[in-house]
Amino acid sequence: MKGRVLFGLLWSAVVVSACSDGDQDQGLCYPGEELQVDSVMLCVYEASVVIETGFRCPRERPNRYDYRDVIICSGKDDLSEQEQESAWQQYHQGADETGPDISPGWDLDRDAESGSLDSTDPFDMTPDWTSDSGSDTAAPDLVDGPCFTVTDEEGVDFGRQGIGQIHLRSMTLTNCSRTELVEVSSLAILEHPDRPGATSFTLMDVPGPQEPFTVGTGDDWTFNLGYQPAEYTVASHPELCEADPCEVTEGAILAITASADAIDQSIEVDLAGTGVESVCPVAVARARIHDTAYPWSTSLEVDAGTYLDLDGSQSHDPDGSLSAYHWTVQVPSPGTLAGGFIPNARVASPNFLLEYGGTYVFSLEVIDDVGLASCETSQVVVTSNPVDGFRISVTWDTADTDLDLHLLHPAASGWNQSPWDCYYSNRDPNWGESSRDDDPLLDIDDVDGYGPESIHLSSPEGTASEPVTYRVGVYYYSDHGHGPTDATVRIIIDGIERYTDTLDDMTGGSFWDVARITWPTQEIESIDQYFSQGFPPL
Repeated sequence: MKGRVLFGLLWSAVVVSACSDGDQDQGLCYPGEELQVDSVMLCVYEASVVIETGFRCPRERPNRYDYRDVIICSGKDDLSEQEQESAWQQYHQGADETGPDISPGWDLDRDAESGSLDSTDPFDMTPDWTSDSGSDTAAPDLVDGPCFTVTDEEGVDFGRQGIGQIHLRSMTLTNCSRTELVEVSSLAILEHPDRPGATSFTLMDVPGPQEPFTVGTGDDWTFNLGYQPAEYTVASHPELCEADPCEVTEGAILAITASADAIDQSIEVDLAGTGVESVCPVAVARARIHDTAYPWSTSLEVDAGTYLDLDGSQSHDPDGSLSAYHWTVQVPSPGTLAGGFIPNARVASPNFLLEYGGTYVFSLEVIDDVGLASCETSQVVVTSNPVDGFRISVTWDTADTDLDLHLLHPAASGWNQSPWDCYYSNRDPNWGESSRDDDPLLDIDDVDGYGPESIHLSSPEGTASEPVTYRVGVYYYSDHGHGPTDATVRIIIDGIERYTDTLDDMTGGSFWDVARITWPTQEIESIDQYFSQGFPPL
């Protein structure tokens, strides 16, 4: 879970700092174990541990693998299943009966098999509710009363970046209240008390302090930070440099002031970055419609509901090799990120569901084997055209699991029965008259984890005098031994998200009766009933 700020409470940066310092004293892999498999050094952690302040693999070993009940962090981006098995065996052979030492800020109240380890990446600050290599992280639960969160409140480290180039990171402010609007009155870059170079950091394309704006209940607002490292030499900065070239870690403070219910709250986020002179790796991003023979492109125009393949495999490093990929996205408006990158934003070729209309800008940055980021990001611009009617989708947070989305016609006598249930074995039923538009279509079916699954109905039946009501449900078809998962359903009507709900810890064979959609009134009734075994009767 992302860190949460409640208005009226003091946000304690001192506590976070103390925890971080304690962790560093324990070594690279703390609180896990450092193991060697063949010639590969790994960090291994208990999967049941949830780090509330944001877990990340060590920068030296950024690639994460979820294997059984452990999390493996490696500098190798293609760790084989045999190597993962060897790491798992070594870890359990040397494990103490009491398990790993748990420092303050860690929480063991999540099931290991749920795969819910929060894995915030310092290079990826989009609210990507998917995690590093297999586990999704659900969006923050909404609360009553004023509340907002900001991704990476513990700090943003741009790492080693090419001097003179602008490097972007995106952050997201989330209104985690179900009752109060949040008004953001000021975003500002301030001097850092201990580091030079505040002018190297900028806010990109955000409203100024004289232009307050409002974030609705449960909505997100994403903005970009820019970092353009300055050059430090003995001549220009003798107090910092003893010899040329000189690498100096610059810093600044991002100050965010917001209010809700007449209560002001400020958050300060520590920013850092180091300028270097080197040959930058080259990021190459492209996209196409999922699972098609359409050519790859950097500019697409598609209908909302399109599932994209994103690809960064053509990226390269002229003087070495690549160690990490980092995707970010600018979304059309607050609240339109939906399921995010699938399985996560740190693989070379993720997928993304365009659930809404508008322009999406995808950016790719790559990191080489010495920690240098690409001097320029590579971008893909996708225009998503809104579609009529309604669309429902489901995403979930575990790999190699199968959830099925169901849309039930009013004439149906039961779930999971053709022709009046649209689902994986009845993907394109004939429900209405002669027109295809009044028939639903399961246009995205997923069987190997995360989702999305998506059903679109462009011309629902019903008139003002005789409205009809459709039912929405989710069935956990198979967990393949991976245990519970958290599922999120969204309902978009005429291109606008009208309903979102998340159910935690669905188990194999269970059913979630989600909601009812009445047409043409466009009313949505939340049902939110969970059945642990099988489909319920109507």
